[in-house]
Amino acid sequence: MKILVQMTYLNNIGGIETAMYELGKAFPDADITYLINSWADGGQAQIARLWGLGHDVAIDQDRNGHHEADVALIFTPIMQSVPWDTIDAPVVYQFIHSDIKSYMSYPAWRDFKWKPNEKVTKIISVSETAQKGLKEMLDLDSEVVPNIFTGPEKPVVFLYMGRATQEKGVDKVIEMAKRFDAAGKDYVMLISSLVDPYGTLWPLIKDNKRIVMIPEGPYNAVFYRCADYLIQMSTCESWGYSTREALANGVAVIGSRIPEIEKVVKDGENGYLLNLDLSDLDVDKIFDKIPKPEGFTEPLSPKWADIMEGKL
Repeated sequence: MKILVQMTYLNNIGGIETAMYELGKAFPDADITYLINSWADGGQAQIARLWGLGHDVAIDQDRNGHHEADVALIFTPIMQSVPWDTIDAPVVYQFIHSDIKSYMSYPAWRDFKWKPNEKVTKIISVSETAQKGLKEMLDLDSEVVPNIFTGPEKPVVFLYMGRATQEKGVDKVIEMAKRFDAAGKDYVMLISSLVDPYGTLWPLIKDNKRIVMIPEGPYNAVFYRCADYLIQMSTCESWGYSTREALANGVAVIGSRIPEIEKVVKDGENGYLLNLDLSDLDVDKIFDKIPKPEGFTEPLSPKWADIMEGKL
């Protein structure tokens, strides 16, 4: 059964966009093709999200293609309806996601005239509110079928905080992202780095929508607390503040097997230790078994009192 899901205009965020995505999640084995005619600035991220589900995405900006299906689902507000001359399907459902009564209270829509499309088999409202508004304002009947909500979704969040240099392991971070992509994992890579002395970071990450640059600031704990892991694949560390800060905030650390990281990261307990060549990177383990550190403290050396008094 080939299913075509059409969206005339894809926003960068919105309920209809989420409904399309949730549909693909709920029916992962269905033969679904998303047909997108146009999108807002930032809508490319929504397209990438749909692609990430494994379903097909067709772009037909000129609306001159020919798209056949057994069932067509039109996911668009009623005010954006257009003749679907490019769609050939024996069954066509049009979904109403908007409260028409609310829309038609705006001056721009008060004189709106609905022209039913003869291809529509049935109009489906996503709620009783949408159904009631449709009937009251346009005298159109519809069946209520609530939108799909598959439950909470949280990608695994990785955090890198440091200079974009080789000794800090930024190249390892990019390589790990590539391996996560190859394994089809759901993740977000947050990179906080204002220092890119060689100008090499941006070309490596600009085409990966899962890698997000975030500003550096004095409140690192805000970023730590939204992360599952801190990545610290340094080739050398003389002590290592970031590792300790992450553990203190309950964030696991993926670190390199160097002395100063091995002192605080216990493999499999509060993070994972990896070889610098990533030869022992187990992607499934990192995603399926996220350690939960219970905090971390570092005893204050008594020698600091002597330093502060000039007696060391």
